Amino acid sequence: MLFTHPGTSRNVLEHWHLNQEGHDLSGFPQAAIFHSPSMGFRDGEDHQRMREPVQRALSPSRIKALRPRIESITAALLDDLERRAAQGGSVDLKRYFALPLPMEVICDLLGVDDVQTRARLRDLSARVVDNSIPAPDEDAPDPADFPREVARFVASKRQGRRSRWSWPLRGWSRFVARKRERPDDLTRVLIDECDRGSMTEEELVANLVLIVLGGHETTVNLLTTAIQALLDNRDQLQALREGRIAWKWVVEEALRWNSPLAYDMFRVATEDLEIDGHTIKAGDAVAFPLAALGRCPVTHPSKDRDRFDITREHRRHLGFGHGPHLCVGAPLARAEAEIGLEALFERFPDMELDSETEQQRLPSLTSNGVTSLRVRLTRP
Repeated sequence: MLFTHPGTSRNVLEHWHLNQEGHDLSGFPQAAIFHSPSMGFRDGEDHQRMREPVQRALSPSRIKALRPRIESITAALLDDLERRAAQGGSVDLKRYFALPLPMEVICDLLGVDDVQTRARLRDLSARVVDNSIPAPDEDAPDPADFPREVARFVASKRQGRRSRWSWPLRGWSRFVARKRERPDDLTRVLIDECDRGSMTEEELVANLVLIVLGGHETTVNLLTTAIQALLDNRDQLQALREGRIAWKWVVEEALRWNSPLAYDMFRVATEDLEIDGHTIKAGDAVAFPLAALGRCPVTHPSKDRDRFDITREHRRHLGFGHGPHLCVGAPLARAEAEIGLEALFERFPDMELDSETEQQRLPSLTSNGVTSLRVRLTRP
């Protein structure tokens, strides 16, 4: 499998021939991420060194301790939906439920405690996964500038000068400074690693940005996919509400049936590879179609593999990747989706998709979701 093949690497910056040949990738939003020194685009010891503190901070006991907070955030969002439903018309569940739920959770986990910073992080994430050309909002910060801004940030810190960085690093630098005064969150864990010398300041910022992106974007798509599927399959929804099947199986089937990621971030061949009679040359980037792999006839030979079915026996999927780069936040995403879906359908069991609004797909290479999810909410 190419996910773990020793002849491939996640270090796109070092191995991709387009980088080596000096091509300008500034117009590609994802370049802001895979050009940064985060754990997502490093292999071997470097990857493990940065991943271990995050993995410790997202231990099963930590996820269990977070569940009451996830439930509290969910309840508040549902109360807000009730107020919106009382005004009549349809409501965008992505905007008012699927997006803020994981964003609030990840910001709590990181210790981001002001609304303005949370909004800026959300905007950054949206720009990175959006492949629209031209950009949908030309006044928004360009994520492709991120690596250069990080370099200026590191240089100014080493020289002890007051920085004049552009957004978002100006906010991140102040945030990191504040977190050195406040312990007990994931940001503090990474800052401690940085202060001990096991992570550079540049790696610290890069990993914080990656955690925000990975910590909410996939969960947003997971939630909207599951909601749509259940509203189209009322019999399965009824089985859930009657307790005949556990909500966790909705999450696993949604991950198989329509992965939150359309494609995994690139791996690059570090040597010529022969795969089923096809040659992948050294330096070529390889993207994995995660949304298709969940319905692959080899791993899912049954004729109903294209159907959403929470009762199916085999739910194998690669929704969170595979191998050393398996999503470190997968247990958190599962908990958020399970708690959020059960509470949503308990509060609004009779909601329906707004048939007058066509669902538009996100203009993204990586993010597999919709731009909005409009529903009509009714109480039983």
